Amino acid sequence: MRSTHTNPTDANPTDANPTDANPTEAIPTRVERALRSLGVRHGHTVVAGYSTGPDSTALLALLCRLRARMGIEVVAAYFDHGLRPRHEIDGDVVHARAASSRLQVPLRVGTGSSSGDSVRGGPEAAARAARYRFLEGLAGECRADWIAVGHTADDRAETVLMRALVTNPDILIWD
Repeated sequence: MRSTHTNPTDANPTDANPTDANPTEAIPTRVERALRSLGVRHGHTVVAGYSTGPDSTALLALLCRLRARMGIEVVAAYFDHGLRPRHEIDGDVVHARAASSRLQVPLRVGTGSSSGDSVRGGPEAAARAARYRFLEGLAGECRADWIAVGHTADDRAETVLMRALVTNPDILIWD
């Protein structure tokens, strides 16, 4: 996996921020433009974090829709943080397998326990750190070029991280 540092002033503002694009332009086209501006190219592999929630489902579906057009490979990655009851996780995994099969994309399932992690920010921060370790490890195993995660605007911790990356991209960018 390469590490990329981008300077927002080097890119066309429309390319750098898909929300600045023509609002009538189709979402897949806007996402493709954004991915290309980040450097996603033909032959690259993208590991997509997939929780089965609406944000990651939309992300996975978009990546799969763009797969042939962009010439990318997509691997779905579900992670059990060890924080929810087993029956809920089992239901999520069944759903993830069905969705991955329908989208014709491989699914990798990881499990871990973040309960013992000592992370500032409590159990949610520990779970997030465990999930990112899993995604990073899987990306190495799959020789993936990129890791993609979706989140909704109400996920404050990830929204703060994403805003920090936009204003200071040298902090961290996984690709």
